[in-house]
Amino acid sequence: MQEINSQMLHNQNISVKVIGVGGCGGNAIHLLQEHKIPHFQYYIANTDSQALNNNACENKLLLDCDNKGWGTGNNPEIGKQAALANTEAIQQALSGADVVIIASGLGGGTGTGATPVIAEIAKNLGALVICVLTTPFSYEGHRTHQIAKDGLVNIIPQTDSYFLVSNSKMEELYAEMPISELYTLSNLTLKNLLQTINDIIFEVGIINIDFADIKTVLKDAKLSFIGVAKATGSQRTEKVLKKIFEHNLVDYQIKSAQKIILNIDADCKTTISELKQIHHSLLEYLQISSDDIEIISGFSQNLTSNESIKISMIISGITTKNNETTIQTQLMSAPDMIDESVSQSQILQDTNLENTNSTTSDNLDEDEFDPAMFNLENIRKNIDFNETRELNLYTTTKEVAIKTNDSDFAADSDDHYVNWFSKF
Repeated sequence: MQEINSQMLHNQNISVKVIGVGGCGGNAIHLLQEHKIPHFQYYIANTDSQALNNNACENKLLLDCDNKGWGTGNNPEIGKQAALANTEAIQQALSGADVVIIASGLGGGTGTGATPVIAEIAKNLGALVICVLTTPFSYEGHRTHQIAKDGLVNIIPQTDSYFLVSNSKMEELYAEMPISELYTLSNLTLKNLLQTINDIIFEVGIINIDFADIKTVLKDAKLSFIGVAKATGSQRTEKVLKKIFEHNLVDYQIKSAQKIILNIDADCKTTISELKQIHHSLLEYLQISSDDIEIISGFSQNLTSNESIKISMIISGITTKNNETTIQTQLMSAPDMIDESVSQSQILQDTNLENTNSTTSDNLDEDEFDPAMFNLENIRKNIDFNETRELNLYTTTKEVAIKTNDSDFAADSDDHYVNWFSKF
């Protein structure tokens, strides 16, 4: 008992600071204020004084240089110079942090230009530096995508690990969703990362993992992935991994990873065979041998989990050439850059293949949702995106079905199949 208490006391001294940079990063921190995860300190930094004033976050840094608090005019160089001019203020804000998590969007002026500077300052202060970066929508044009590409190149050397959230994939999957709800969904990567780090550092499990394990997995790890999901019922171990790997918001392959930190939270009936199955299935999804990857596992028992199993995992070291190509393509996929040399026959072949592999509502379990049909407007009336709840979202070629812990809904849609779980 003394060992547990001393460990908890030690963990209380770990400082985690989260800073949103620019408009996108600031919005992410703003959305977290109502349901802030404990133990963390939150900051926002922006060249736009009006955006700072309208943000609910208490700790604000105005990156003022010669721009008079008017923003950067979408010029990353101004964002960079503004951050450099306020180096002392940034150092003071981040001083003493063991972990600095930076949230920003790529493609604009402040987030793209200031993030590398802030990351370098944090790293020089001795912190573990993690970036959660949002890439542009496909329609935002060539210049925005080029700025994002250049910004990522500048950020990577200054951060230990980074997570990419693809707005293009969000746009593809949820084209008819209101923007306010879309931004709430895109913010889940940051929220899941914060919650996972919080649980690992500040909660004590039966098989315990801690801050040292986080450093082992994320130090100098570069491209990484965060997955959080929950499942119940029969075959729950298969379902929970399927939710993580087959239905996420990244555009890169989650393979050839180097390290994983895996935190399992389940009921008291969980067996060792289930834990073994999770590890076995995880290696199958990654298409990798246990000899080629380091897995750090933790297990905690939840007496109120109602026969459910929850997995939170961070996968790091995803640095294959294929992924580098995919990310570059993603950042340069503006509509005016479409390769018109692709033959019409090839497009038809790809379309036929996609239709052959698509999943319809007939493949979904009957107990997953009520097939009664509603339109999207009625669905949204019954979902409060500001509440904390479990959400299963299925998008098929025929219908959208949204299941909350209150009721079930379905609606017409032409989107592809998605089964996605998270907590709001």
